[in-house]
Amino acid sequence: GSVKCKNFIMSADATFICCGDIDVSEVMSCTAADSVSQVAGAVRAKILDSGSGAWLELYDKKKLHVDHLLDYVMIDDDPVEPKKKPDMTKLLVKAAIETEEWDDLDYEDREGEDMADYISLNEEAVWKMLAAGKSILKA
Repeated sequence: GSVKCKNFIMSADATFICCGDIDVSEVMSCTAADSVSQVAGAVRAKILDSGSGAWLELYDKKKLHVDHLLDYVMIDDDPVEPKKKPDMTKLLVKAAIETEEWDDLDYEDREGEDMADYISLNEEAVWKMLAAGKSILKA
C-alpha cells in the first residue's frame, strides 16, 4: 500500500518497506543506525534526510520528488546526490538542527568549507517537537 503522513522518521534497527508511494508533507528522515528504508513507488517530501548513517533505497530515479535532499538516496546500486546540499538553517527551526560540529571549527578551519556539510538533524529534539504536535519547518 501507500503511506501519507506529515513527518516520517526511522528508528534505529527498524525496517520500513513500502510497495506503494510515500507522501510526506514535511520531513522524511531515513538515517537511523542499522535501519532499512525501501520504497518501490514514488517518494514525495519537502525535505529528505538520507545518506548520513543509513539511507533510503528506491528503484526508479523518476519517482524521487523531493524539494531538498540532504545527502544521498540509493537507486539500485547508485547513490544519487543533490548538486548542492541545502542550508538546513534556512529550512528548519533552530532547535531541529545540530550545529555542534560546525560550531567547534575555528575561523581558519571554516574557510572554504560549506556549513551544510557540518549540520545535521537533531533527532532527539525533532522527536520531542513532533510528539508535541509542532512543525520542524520554518514558517
